Amino acid sequence: MCKSQQQKETRSREEEEEDEEEEEAEEQEEEGESQA
Repeated sequence: MCKSQQQKETRSREEEEEDEEEEEAEEQEEEGESQA
């Protein structure tokens, strides 16, 4: 059980990092559209 819990924690952290990267990309796209 400990191993599965650790895997879930690391996986969720990776997903959170991916979400942050996606949000940053979306913000950059919005800025580019406003400039254009």
